[in-house]
Amino acid sequence: MKKIQILDCTLRDGGFINNWNFGEDCIVNIIERLELAGIDIIEIGYLRDYIVDNINMTQFSGTRAVSSVCSKHNQSLENRSLHFAIIDFGSCAIDNIEDCAQTVLDGIRVTFKLHELDDAISFCSKLKKKGYLVSLQPVSFMDYTPQNVLDLVKYANDLNPYAVCIVDTYGFMNKRDLLRYYSLMDTTLNPDIILGYHSHNNFQLAYSNAVELMEQFTERRMIVDCSVMGMGKGAGNAATELIAMYLNQNMRYCYNVDHLLEIADTYIEKMKGTSYWGYSLKYFIAALNKCHHQYVSFLQSKKTLSVKSINEIIMRIPKEYKTKYNEKLVMELYHNYQAKVVNDQDDYKWLSREIYNRNILIIAPGKSILEQKEKIFSYIESTNPYIIHVNHSISIFKPNAIFISNHKRYAQIALIMKKYLLDTNIILTSNINPTTLSASCVLNYSDILVSDTKIADNSTLMLLNALKKAGVKSVSIAGFDGYNVGEKNYFSDQWDFKGNSYENNEIIKNIVNNLSKQMNITFITDSLYQ
Repeated sequence: MKKIQILDCTLRDGGFINNWNFGEDCIVNIIERLELAGIDIIEIGYLRDYIVDNINMTQFSGTRAVSSVCSKHNQSLENRSLHFAIIDFGSCAIDNIEDCAQTVLDGIRVTFKLHELDDAISFCSKLKKKGYLVSLQPVSFMDYTPQNVLDLVKYANDLNPYAVCIVDTYGFMNKRDLLRYYSLMDTTLNPDIILGYHSHNNFQLAYSNAVELMEQFTERRMIVDCSVMGMGKGAGNAATELIAMYLNQNMRYCYNVDHLLEIADTYIEKMKGTSYWGYSLKYFIAALNKCHHQYVSFLQSKKTLSVKSINEIIMRIPKEYKTKYNEKLVMELYHNYQAKVVNDQDDYKWLSREIYNRNILIIAPGKSILEQKEKIFSYIESTNPYIIHVNHSISIFKPNAIFISNHKRYAQIALIMKKYLLDTNIILTSNINPTTLSASCVLNYSDILVSDTKIADNSTLMLLNALKKAGVKSVSIAGFDGYNVGEKNYFSDQWDFKGNSYENNEIIKNIVNNLSKQMNITFITDSLYQ
């Protein structure tokens, strides 16, 4: 029997990329190619009893549904691929799982969180009694203390499952972490229990960590999880073709890599062209901070923060919440980070004097400022307004001031200002620490936020709130167009941080309508907010 077994999880972990909708032909062909390649264990997909079965998908309401894409084999276990499915503990009741002899499955893997250990082991015991090869998949393994590991080992030794897996859920396990856990478990687990490793590639270590594990001098059998081209959630996994190649070249295994390459060429390469997975800045930052990647996604979605600022906010997340995503918490941390309080009474007095008795023209960065520039030129010629650009600058409409409420925009505008707009006033919000530009006035960020949290820091609305505080009764706006799906929405890609959403249009429109009751707002260019 092989010391090292490859488990391919393309159809399961890869499903996070395409919502498990591979298509029937693709599923069947991937399984057949993996079998022809000699892959030891093929993970077919999820068992989730709330799923409506669909022959094109690798999620199944129970074990019976798996037969729609996978055939029953009569060969001995020594000479064929094993077929496994996986259950997130609590997502599939034991009543939906037939006895193993009645199904096409050989084994079931069960993921569970640390606090679910007792109940998960009981569930796994029932699966084992039904005849399945059972693998324990404790997620977020980096949260386990040495004592937690020993507690897990005690349960495992009593149950004596087929395998126990070290699951690097968030991809921040390095070689030293992996070998420390492996050594502790290798010396305490029953010798006939296989020890597995499931990686994610946040640090580009999935392959090298797997190689390090496979090189360990031990009699214990191992399972290495991988997927074709690393297809999987977030930063993806180790690549099956690379693991197979390594074992062939260095340990005299005989996997047929050509069949793995056929899967990649026929199916997976096309999927990567439309749905990206793999190493990225987001997953690197998450792993660097040992936190759930959704924290980074949330902060990046604000389109206002530098990477340095994102890191600083994540560092403030309490340890107990790092891997347990809490949107309310990160929202609060984000606003607290932005809300640097300053005394802005004199700044508002300066702003009031600066715009006193002037028509105000706000120029936002919508594409209409180029498409309808004649309207703007005509307005400027007839009214000689005080022009304020919002988080951008465009040379054809020379501004009197630029309002900046966004760290990222500040960096872009600073360069333009130093070259072309030396005499332009800078109105900053207090969340920004000026470096190269000196501010004409600094306004408290939190005081001019919008009440709706989804668009609280919309820069044009924040400026309107600031002007209202400065006593302005009437403004004109150009380039505040609204968001259209699938269209170019900004006058230049330079200012498009992909931060808008169609759903926010109605929210913004309602807020503009409310502001219109307190100050006269005229749209010079077309807008969805009129």
